[in-house]
Amino acid sequence: MKSIITRFLRVILAIIFAATLFTSSAQAAPQKFEYKVVHFAIVTEGGANLDEQRAAELQTTLDKLGAEGWELVIFAGGGLAIFKRAL
Repeated sequence: MKSIITRFLRVILAIIFAATLFTSSAQAAPQKFEYKVVHFAIVTEGGANLDEQRAAELQTTLDKLGAEGWELVIFAGGGLAIFKRAL
């Protein structure tokens, strides 16, 4: 009876060890991204005061990029925007 319990415990420990290795190796893989730089001329032309038409154009473009999976990382000066999405 003792040897059956010992074998059972060894099997359980082996399963736990394998699960731990699988989990830690899955978490260790870094997520990969691709980046996209977009120049929004409508922002630089309109300055800080975008009229309704330019604001709507900007909104449409941002919505399109968002639907494609792009996430805005930073909106830099000069109308440059940097987007990223997971590969």
